[in-house]
Amino acid sequence: MMRTAPCALLMMFLGCSSTSAADTDTDTDASTSTGSEESSTAADSSSTGTPLVCEAETMIPAGAAIDANGTIDPLEWAGATVVAIPVQATEVNVILSHDGANLNVGFQPLAEGGLIMFPELYIDPMNDKSVMFGADDWWFHTDDQECGAQGMLDAWPGCVDDNPDWDSTPGLVGPANAVEYSIPFALLGIDLSTSCEIGLALRVTNTQTVAEIWPAESDRNEPVTWATVALDTSL
Repeated sequence: MMRTAPCALLMMFLGCSSTSAADTDTDTDASTSTGSEESSTAADSSSTGTPLVCEAETMIPAGAAIDANGTIDPLEWAGATVVAIPVQATEVNVILSHDGANLNVGFQPLAEGGLIMFPELYIDPMNDKSVMFGADDWWFHTDDQECGAQGMLDAWPGCVDDNPDWDSTPGLVGPANAVEYSIPFALLGIDLSTSCEIGLALRVTNTQTVAEIWPAESDRNEPVTWATVALDTSL
């Protein structure tokens, strides 16, 4: 199978730019702020009245709320940022946006070339760049159940069929070949009036023999290696 081009599955409805896990330099697009130059966002802080400015190579734009049902709706994801995780001869596109209250993430495709991959997110809400997975850091995983924990990786005993605190698309990958997440900022402890940068790593794995991560050189155990991403505060 030939390597898929960035955004190939999504370009028909997303004004997206793409960042490879192997190369985080991207072209600046009118609909996103991801690019080879640093992106920035500014807003008035409700608590101080001073401009809140965040800079990072990757911007998570503000957009519509999503229904995390595993169907990549072009209206829900319009203008989202897309990064790519190479997996053998293909790649998984990861779509990033937020709606002011939730961090929204979509993974597609997850079943290619005989592999079924499961998505994982690692979030450092304070972006404190610790050298070890800390008490404030979050792990999320979805397969036939929803799994998530703060301060702990691979917390499998806590997996449930339907987590009441956040939404994803549990179940083995179906016809849509995608998993979507909607995770409340309140759960993560993120207040856009005082902070707009987080640490983020994204991973896909078959839980046995294959695991690929974005950014490419990051280590899921070390938040210091995760990407710093800026959250658009224009809403």
